[in-house]
Amino acid sequence: MQLRSLLKVKALDAEGKAKYESKNVYELTFSNKGGLVMPIIVEWTYKDGTKEVDRIPAQVWRLNEKKVVKTFVKDKEVASIKLDPHA
Repeated sequence: MQLRSLLKVKALDAEGKAKYESKNVYELTFSNKGGLVMPIIVEWTYKDGTKEVDRIPAQVWRLNEKKVVKTFVKDKEVASIKLDPHA
């Protein structure tokens, strides 16, 4: 899994820039190492210490069973992420 901050403001029009200017955009790449398709559970820890959990259903693997790329837009800056925090 890779954490990369993305903000392609130049590709947006003025309205789009205003909408996402104060947002944090992250792109995560997930690889299926075990062969079974499972839901993806991501725990986000923000710089202010709060946490949030996103659950992505297993259907996300239907187009590609080996690799999935997801983009997340967050209001807060992320300090760390944890994959499958309940395992």
